[in-house]
Amino acid sequence: GLLAQGVPLLVLANKQDVPAALAVPEVERRLGLQELGAGTPRCVQGCSARDGLGLHQGLRSLYDMILKRRRLQRLGRSKR
Repeated sequence: GLLAQGVPLLVLANKQDVPAALAVPEVERRLGLQELGAGTPRCVQGCSARDGLGLHQGLRSLYDMILKRRRLQRLGRSKR
């Protein structure tokens, strides 16, 4: 696969300020993100680069996913 298992993925669905933009669920479907499985944390964040809406939330989600993955990795090492 393209992504290593468990590596957090952030997709920024830009152009949400444009009426014809694809909705976030449609972006997820077209990218086939459900095929990544539960072991790959992911966030698809609608955003608009024009005014910055959604960018902070997306980056915050990525940061939270990274912290969670680090905690899980530490727990895995401490159980050995």
